[in-house]
Amino acid sequence: MQHLLRDSICFAITLGVIAVGPLHANEVSHPSSDAQDGKYSVKLTRPFSDGQIYSYAALGGIRESTVVSWAGGILEKEEKEYQCEIAAVARIHKVDETGMPSHITYRVHRFRKRHEGEETELVEDGVEIDMIISSEDVVFLIEGEELSGELHEALSLVLKKPDHEEDSVFGTSVDRSPGDRWPVKKDLALARFRTNGIDVDPDKLGALVTFDKLTRMEDAECMQLKVEMKATDAGPAMPQGFEVKEGFLEVLVTTTVPLDSSIPAIEESTKFSLRSEASGQAGDQKIDVKTELSRTFRARLARFGS
Repeated sequence: MQHLLRDSICFAITLGVIAVGPLHANEVSHPSSDAQDGKYSVKLTRPFSDGQIYSYAALGGIRESTVVSWAGGILEKEEKEYQCEIAAVARIHKVDETGMPSHITYRVHRFRKRHEGEETELVEDGVEIDMIISSEDVVFLIEGEELSGELHEALSLVLKKPDHEEDSVFGTSVDRSPGDRWPVKKDLALARFRTNGIDVDPDKLGALVTFDKLTRMEDAECMQLKVEMKATDAGPAMPQGFEVKEGFLEVLVTTTVPLDSSIPAIEESTKFSLRSEASGQAGDQKIDVKTELSRTFRARLARFGS
């Protein structure tokens, strides 16, 4: 039973995450030349190229709790809570046909895990980690050996898969003004939730993007965007015979991108939370399942050159 539940709730926050890319630390960026009447080209999908080098720092956290119970008491209980932090210099070795990286090497300066008040260094200073990205999955390698288990899970918290479809999902392919708000493409958002093992009632999902403000960061004129999604009927995809009785989902993403759409994003943060209660039958016994899941992610970077 627990194995089925873990399979159904295991996912990465690919929906909420807006891919970040490198920026020249001393490069001055100017507003897009097509900005008129206070409107700016809002484009989240930004270019990458072979040979780009940048510093990267990120912090990711996870908290999970799953309780399976019946009339006689608790059958199974699983809890997990920790944070991971990474600081590295990254080099893009290859991009795919969409302009997104398919091979990145991270030369790690610091990669540590915090759990129950203790810190553990996961790899030594100077270790190089290869991130191989395909449409199906992400593979992490050290000296050609694929990583799994604790290291793979920890890296997945702080190294996110770049995404070339943000503009389609978040409706950011047209000019906008500060203060503008517009809906997320709900059908595409729901499809991503389903792919990642989450069922959401389409009629109970609210999802908006806000052009929050103009700002300046890393010597670049930037726009700050916020994505907010909430659903009052949501939960992990359950095994056959089980039904979610009550659930709540919330995603909040804030990203800072230069007005010059030829330069990738600088900073991003994501908060994700899911709470649900489900019940079903196992033989002649009623089983209740309570799930709580939250993940956080924050990243910032600056490019050195190529």
